[in-house]
Amino acid sequence: YLQKKKKDKFYYNISYTLFNSELQYKDKKWHIDDYNLRNNATIVLGSQFHRFHGVCLRFDLSEGYPYTEIDKANSDIDTKYIVADGWNTKRRKFRAKIGFRYDLTWYLKRSNITLYAEVKNLLNQKDILFSYYDPAQSKIVCFDGMGILPVGGLTIDF
Repeated sequence: YLQKKKKDKFYYNISYTLFNSELQYKDKKWHIDDYNLRNNATIVLGSQFHRFHGVCLRFDLSEGYPYTEIDKANSDIDTKYIVADGWNTKRRKFRAKIGFRYDLTWYLKRSNITLYAEVKNLLNQKDILFSYYDPAQSKIVCFDGMGILPVGGLTIDF
């Protein structure tokens, strides 16, 4: 983890995380968990200006979620998976997300109040969270995660 503190009204923050998340399934074996992104890098670039205002851009890069390939030939009402190589041995496409944040801060004698607005996932990249085989349509149906997400809030520091 590397961070440069606010200096000359500019700051940045760079971080990299490597982790492995496993889950014990019905077969009593440990397999890669569905939400294991494994390699994750984050870069934040920001600036404070006019003392009360701040903006920053956040870049998140990570591997895609793991998944198990669906066996279309043998699936009907119940979805069947190809597990010859194991569970969750495939990876979905690489993830890249960008966010923008604006802060308005009031500095009081014993506290700070910050009002912020943020837009996450400006690239509108939707992750596939779950998929199954639909025999009526003879195709794999995917459920996507959220795309662009606006966020706002208030922070009070004492």
